[in-house]
Amino acid sequence: MGEKNRVKSRYTKVTKMEVVDAIVDGELWIEEAMVKYNIEDRMLIINWLRKYIRDTR
Repeated sequence: MGEKNRVKSRYTKVTKMEVVDAIVDGELWIEEAMVKYNIEDRMLIINWLRKYIRDTR
């Protein structure tokens, strides 16, 4: 009871890279990217950033 029926959003690779690039380049903060790209889950962006860092090592 009281659960929200939440639809999981999926984001394209292009959108993910735009978000990550903007944050890594210092153009946006995570919170600003959330607003600009209409992303509700902060951890989603953090996970994208972690993957980016892991893949670029």
